[in-house]
Amino acid sequence: MTICFVTVGTTRFDELVTAVVSEPVLSALHSIFHVDSVVVQYGHGAPVGAVVHPDVRVTSFGFKPSLAHDMAQADVIISHAGAGSLIEALRLRKLTVAVVNDTLMGNHQEELAFALRQRNYLVAVASSPARLLEALTQCDLATPRVPYPPRNPRAFAALVDEEMGFALQATKEE
Repeated sequence: MTICFVTVGTTRFDELVTAVVSEPVLSALHSIFHVDSVVVQYGHGAPVGAVVHPDVRVTSFGFKPSLAHDMAQADVIISHAGAGSLIEALRLRKLTVAVVNDTLMGNHQEELAFALRQRNYLVAVASSPARLLEALTQCDLATPRVPYPPRNPRAFAALVDEEMGFALQATKEE
């Protein structure tokens, strides 16, 4: 079974949910990625109604304490372009499609999504749910994605030290 997991995080992003469960997008997921199961996490949005598609089974839920299991089980992740969701998907080395929710805080998701796309971490970035089908059909599956780097807990401390002007100097032991 090939699974596509869709997440909107803790927000309301009905436009993405509606786009994903549309017949053209479900058909594209099936034909391009061989998806036969779509699991939708709809957050604070409207629950997904009954969806009938000949090749793809759709299930949904609002919230769970953790999405880690759903993301780990998925082969493809379609996500709002929230930092937490995207980083988690990329760290799992999942084929990831980011969909920008341009109604949020000055469209900050677009900056993140396009920066990750530019570095070739994401398969595709749709600038709006209406463009999701276009983004899926234009995915170049032959181009290998760059693996997202593993966590480096020292990087943040080093950045803060550098910005604050602290220099770690080696001491000579005599």
